[in-house]
Formats: sequence, C-alpha cells, structure tokens
Amino acid sequence: MQVVDADAAVLIRALKADKAYRRAVSLSQVGDTNPRLQDMGKQKVSLARDAREHLPRADVSYQFKSAAGTVKVHITSAGETFKLEITAGRNPMAAQLACIELEKQLTFMALTG
Repeated sequence: MQVVDADAAVLIRALKADKAYRRAVSLSQVGDTNPRLQDMGKQKVSLARDAREHLPRADVSYQFKSAAGTVKVHITSAGETFKLEITAGRNPMAAQLACIELEKQLTFMALTG
C-alpha cells in the first residue's frame, strides 16, 4: 500500500465534493454521482448501521484505470472520522504517474462542476 501525502488533500477535496460520498456520510440515500466520475472507473458505496451507534459506517471504494496503472481509493468512516487509503501498485514510478493522472482528472472535474 502506498499513501501519497501530497495528493491526499486534493483527493479528499474532490471525493468530498462527490454527491455519493456526501450523501453516504450525511445518512441520505446514495443517488446519482458525477457522470464524469462514473466514466473514470468503478465505485462502490455501502452503509453499515448498528443500533448502538448514532451514525452509520460508510465504506466508499473507487478504482480508476489509466495508461500508467490502476489507482484504488478506499475511504472508511466511523462517526465523524474517516480513513483514506490510496493504493497505486508496487512500481513507484508507475504509481506516481497514475496518481498524477487521477489528480489531474479530479481537479478538472472539480473546477468544471
């Protein structure tokens, strides 16, 4: 697993802007996501509810494929805290190129609405 600290802030902002992530964390039903995000890769959102907890636990997974490789983003929330894992493969050069490509796409998507 490779966690890229510099790219993590950009990914967090872009993923928080995504409707599915916001709705999953805010207890609403998961509805339509950004069409461009759907075209970029696979995504999975699941909620686990426990009677002893006030907020459900959200488990959000994204998998993006590019020419440089595959980037997997996994977000797990518990209450108001969340854990972000970015896995981009074992080859450091290809992983960095794949993360940069994903960052470009998410930044463009965030800027264009």
